Amino acid sequence: MALCLVSGVVTVMLYDRATRKDRSTPNVVVFQYVDAVFDQRDPTEAELFECERSNGRAALQGLLDEIEEREQSLDIHISVSTGATFNTSIEGTRAHVVVDLIIAAPEANGERSRASQSWEFDLRDEDGWRVCDARRAPQ
Repeated sequence: MALCLVSGVVTVMLYDRATRKDRSTPNVVVFQYVDAVFDQRDPTEAELFECERSNGRAALQGLLDEIEEREQSLDIHISVSTGATFNTSIEGTRAHVVVDLIIAAPEANGERSRASQSWEFDLRDEDGWRVCDARRAPQ
């Protein structure tokens, strides 16, 4: 009985750690936010990474709408992820992150075509970093 109880507690602790939202750094938040918007396509999940007064998802939603329209017309799945390089500046409770969003779509020959767009994210530390604004970076 005690072994089952200990096993249950350990399982709950490990699950909590694996599913906890990490808002410790601006880069991690942007990575998780992009995943929630484009991979999970879950507005409720995305809200967990947004400032109290955020308009960050408006521009991203425009890109997502374009992607979903293309997916429907071509009957494919397009993925969006962050690039590996984050250009981050932090001043007090505010942060600015510039990162490429990598858009990948399957081609008829089995290859994947990739395009990238540079995006800017403004974050604020509100009991952990949160996205307040997101916009495509000027070309």
